[in-house]
Parts: sequence; C-alpha cells; structure tokens
Amino acid sequence: MAQAIIPNQLVDGRHMMEAIGEVLEGEENEDDNCALLDEIAKRVAAGGGWAKDERQAYLDNLANGPELPLFSDNAEDADPALIEALASLKYDDDESPLDMAIKCKENGNSNFKRAAQIKKKMYFREALKHYTEGCLHIMKARELDDSEENRALHAALLANRGACNMSLKNFGSVKRDCTDALKLTPNNIKAHFRIAKACFELKQFENSLKAITTGLEVEGEAGNSELLALRNKADAELAKARKREADKRKAIQREEEALLLLYERCAASGATLGPAVAADGYSMQHGDKLPLINEADGSVSWPMLFLYPQYFQSDFVEAVSEDQMLLEYMAMVFPEGDQPTSPWDEHFEYKCSELEVYFQVGCMPAFSNGNEMVAWSRLKKEVRGETSNLPTGVAAKRLEGLEKRADQHPDDQTWVKIHPACTMGDLIKYPEHVLAGGVLTLHMYPKNSEAHRNFVKACKAGIKELMPSAVNMPPPVPGS
Repeated sequence: MAQAIIPNQLVDGRHMMEAIGEVLEGEENEDDNCALLDEIAKRVAAGGGWAKDERQAYLDNLANGPELPLFSDNAEDADPALIEALASLKYDDDESPLDMAIKCKENGNSNFKRAAQIKKKMYFREALKHYTEGCLHIMKARELDDSEENRALHAALLANRGACNMSLKNFGSVKRDCTDALKLTPNNIKAHFRIAKACFELKQFENSLKAITTGLEVEGEAGNSELLALRNKADAELAKARKREADKRKAIQREEEALLLLYERCAASGATLGPAVAADGYSMQHGDKLPLINEADGSVSWPMLFLYPQYFQSDFVEAVSEDQMLLEYMAMVFPEGDQPTSPWDEHFEYKCSELEVYFQVGCMPAFSNGNEMVAWSRLKKEVRGETSNLPTGVAAKRLEGLEKRADQHPDDQTWVKIHPACTMGDLIKYPEHVLAGGVLTLHMYPKNSEAHRNFVKACKAGIKELMPSAVNMPPPVPGS
C-alpha cells in the first residue's frame, strides 16, 4: 500500500475529525456530547487543534492570500509540504500511482454521495481526504506519463475536491482547486461554475461574473441554467453592493464637509479643537459626541465632561450653551440638599457650593486646520472597523501619534481654576485651552477634601484663575 507523509497540522486535524466521527457514529444516547467533548479535550491536550490566531489567519489566507496551487508547472510554485509528500510516496509491486489515484477517486465519490444522502459533514471531510490523496498519486503518475487521460483524472480529482470544499463552505479552497483544475482541462464547466459560486459566496461579485462569462463562453447559454441563474443573482447583488458603496461614500463626504464647517465655526468663535484623549481610569466615558451647530442662529452647543479624580467617576452633558454660567450646570449635577446625589459620594462632599473646578492648558495637541480634524475622524473609523482603507494596526499607530499628549512633567502642568460665574464661552475661548475631541473637560474637587489639597500641592507651576467678565458677575446683595 502506498504511504505519504502529510504535513503535521493536516494529520492532526484529520485524526481529530476521524475521532469525532467515531464518537458520533458509535454513540446514540444522551452521553454523546460528553464523549465528544472528552475526545476533543484529549486531542487538544495532546497538541491538536488550532494555535492562537492560527484559525483566523488560515481563513484570511483562504479568502485573500496568495495562491499555492496543488498543480504547478515547476517546483518553485508548489507548496513545499506537497513536494515532501510526493517524494515520500512508495508503491507495492502490484499497484501503480494511477491505480491508487483511481481508487482514491472512487472512495471519495462514495463518501461524497453518502454525505449528500445522510447530511453529515464528516463524510464530506472523508471524501476530501481521499481526493487529496488521489491528487498526490496522480501527480506521481503524471511524472511517468503526462497523458491527456491522466491530466483529465487529475482535473476531476481537483474539481471533486472543490465540490467537497463547497459543501464545507471553504470557498477560498474551492477557488484554488477549481482554478488548478482549469489549468488541466480549460473546458471543465463544473469548475467554472464552482469558481463563480465560491466568489459569489465570498461577496466577490465582479469575480463571480467574470467566471460566469468564461464558463458561458465554453458551452454557451443553452443548457446552462445554473450559470444563468447565478449570473442574475450576481448582477443583482453587485448592483446592490455598488449602491451601498456609493451611498457610503456620499455619507462620508457629507460627514467630512460637516466636520470642516464645524472646525471653521469653532475657530471663528475663538475655540481651539484637538483630537480626543481618553481620561484613563474613569468608570464612565462619553462617546464620540462633537459640538453641534444650531441651524436657527448658527451658534455652537458644546459637549461637556465633568471628571471627579477623587473617585475616578464622571458625568457627561451632551450640549451646553456658551452664554450659560458654569454655576448652572454645577447646581444641576450637584444641587444643595441633605442627601448625596451619587452613590460614590461617600462623605457627602459634592455640593455645588463646596466645589472647585479646574481645566488644564498647554498639554493637549491641537488641530492646525480642518483637514487634520477630518484625518483624525477617518483614523477613528478605521480603528473601530467602520472602514477598511488601512490595516487596523497602522491606523491605530497613526491615531496614537495624533492623540499623544504633550510630554510634560507633572511639576510643569498648568491648571486654571474657574469662578462658577464664568460662562461656558469664557472657558471655551481661554488661550491655550484645547478642547480635546471638541469636548469641554473639567476636573472637580470638594474644596476641603484631602484629594483637593494634594492636587493643589502637586501643582508646582502654580494655578491660574479665570474670573467672569463684569457683565456676568452676579449683582451685589443690597446693604452689603
């Protein structure tokens, strides 16, 4: 009997599937799942199965990776593992490579029919194994006699293996098998159809239509109802895909035009925008909220984030007006009363009249123009997976560069204490105050807390004060 050395990862996978198949065939009671899981655990413990990230890398390669054809014109183009397997084949005196290839094809066909009849994938996998072994034997046979008959048998084995992979939804493998089959028998209409079908399932509709056109050129449209039906479906799906892409491009264009307009309005009002920088360690974070332009009067409403460093908590206000005082929002979040408004306020320190509020200047990167803001928005979409124009790692690295804080020693950090009567506009337009991500970010401490004392002590560079303009000052109390 001929023997071949198959790459270790293929052997492991084949043996695991055989073991699982034996369990499924031999057990017909409620213990089936336990027996199956035990067998899988044994195989995994012995080193079988996929290594970390190996399965996804394999699937990505099937769909998008370089071609590694089973049938190649020279050794340089072939898979090294297959070259090794071919070299290891040995035969008894009463058999030949051709005999073994025919036998493998028959065994593969038998398992394929059984799989189709009883709807069990394990027989498709068994058929796949026989067709693969048959390909090795026929390649050996063709070294001795590269006749038209042997080439046709090789093509049939490849096309049949493509049919197995189609049933197992290994569409990348279908494309490779059938492409190799067509190198041997260019008029193999089944191979053309399977390539077209695999491309369709991979949502590669243009490639599917190319394969359909080539297939119809071989035999014409008469009698090729499957190809014609697939062409109609591929045409319809391609039209939908193109419309989705066109709509997506228009939506992105509208969004980027809105970003440019927002940047111009903010810059015209005296505000400085920059990329968002996460407030690490806080239990709540805001989303990607940006300032909003009010259509009625052209004014801008700003998102605001209160951070409470003492407890690493936060509150987010979606829209604040430039002409409103900070005091109004402080009273809204922490009203005067006899009970704390937040469960984390263990000592009931957070009351409007007992709080000091600060923002930091000189450490956040700023956009130099609107196009930089658009570029930042694009990178965020790439990192979130909403678009795919760049590898995620590249996009993440570029985004990290844009969002990097200024390299400041804690002793050199500059903070500004805000009088509660200041308007939001006073804060937003303060020199060197960069609104990261378009969000007004404020740090809040109870006046008499240890956390506040430690904060003030750590501000070696000193703390500036922002006072309200006279028009914003509350009127004096009569008789005072």
